[in-house]
Amino acid sequence: MATKTPHIYLFHGLNTWSIRQKTRTWIEVFNKKYGNASSIDIDLSSGNSAQSVLPIIQNTLSSHTLFSTTSLLRIRGLFSKNCPASIRDLLIEKLPLCSSSTFVIIEDESVDKRLGIYKLLLTLQKNGTATIEEFELPTHDKLRSWITTYLQKYKVSIEPIALTLLMEQFDTEVSFENEPDSGMLWHLSNELHKLVHYTGSKTIHREDVELLVCAPDNAHIFNLIDAILARQKTRAYILAHELVASSPSPTKSSVTGITSMLRSQFRALLIVKSMKQSNLDDATMAKQLGWNPKRVWVVSKKTSSLSLEQLTRMYRYLLSFEEYIKIQPTPADASLDILIAQLIG
Repeated sequence: MATKTPHIYLFHGLNTWSIRQKTRTWIEVFNKKYGNASSIDIDLSSGNSAQSVLPIIQNTLSSHTLFSTTSLLRIRGLFSKNCPASIRDLLIEKLPLCSSSTFVIIEDESVDKRLGIYKLLLTLQKNGTATIEEFELPTHDKLRSWITTYLQKYKVSIEPIALTLLMEQFDTEVSFENEPDSGMLWHLSNELHKLVHYTGSKTIHREDVELLVCAPDNAHIFNLIDAILARQKTRAYILAHELVASSPSPTKSSVTGITSMLRSQFRALLIVKSMKQSNLDDATMAKQLGWNPKRVWVVSKKTSSLSLEQLTRMYRYLLSFEEYIKIQPTPADASLDILIAQLIG
């Protein structure tokens, strides 16, 4: 009996940085071999309608004839509250039947293990056609290893005291101020990238970290979010520019870090707002999300001033702005002004 090879993958967890890097590498290799037209990317977390997405999924997963071509379907946000149930239902119907030449990658920060689609993926994993992998945020020794491995790509080392200083600022199990956050590794990678390119040395020293690294400032970010939600444009401008100015190197990398943290927090707002509209109480939401009840209460309170549609628009813009900032030569200050203006409207 031939051994089945997985062609359906579920990658989930708070370590969205590693999920994104792995998926990006796979897609690059796939496109090089089969062509860009063979890969399809669907983001359900941004509120795409079922009407626009269902035909794409239907056509991709139904191509299982003798002459079908190899294709790759990437789906993000399948477990988000914005995902229509009809899309999950279609996947439950089609995934067990789709050809082994069709590769499916499902990415999500959190999953609801009670849903039928998750139970199906478990069944497919047991029969060898699917793989489920959870990506946890690295802490302690795993975070140390992650930092050194990241720097090794650039043939750069870091002295122990400098590494310890970074750990104190970014390890969520060392710093009592930082809760586990999917934006953490994105922020840390930006800071490491800055260290590599600004020090011009093969070894990163403590002085470099103290001079260049901008540690996560959760209190300031929360104040900025409050100003955005209250549509206090002037206050938001001031807080955003203070965040960049607090970085010893106020460049686009610091704007990218701020955007990443905002995106992570707005995703939490969007999730809670969606759950509130399903009439779930704070205790139930906390249990389903695996959050501290106090965090649910705070996030829930922040969502009261905006509709689900408004939060969805803001979250979509943050996603697109992250891509924009990477390719546009816009100065850091101007980029911030654009970001705040678009979010507040």
